[in-house]
Amino acid sequence: THSVEDVLTQEVDLILAGYPEGNDAQLPRNEQLLKPLVGKDPRREDEPFASGSTINRFQHAFTRRKAEKMIEGCRHEIHRGFIVS
Repeated sequence: THSVEDVLTQEVDLILAGYPEGNDAQLPRNEQLLKPLVGKDPRREDEPFASGSTINRFQHAFTRRKAEKMIEGCRHEIHRGFIVS
């Protein structure tokens, strides 16, 4: 598992290294030159970066949560409008 901080740091570092898409995260998963940037030991192969699918889920999670919260707020306002009327 990867912490939110690790995934965010990895994403920023990958963008700076020329890997802007979440799917590109598969390419450098064990890149020894990038590992120290996120506090990982470059000699340990059992500590890979987050996968492309993990990066993609991270990128879309905020949007999904925000949309769910907005929808719930709209439901509440609609429900309140029916009760007041």
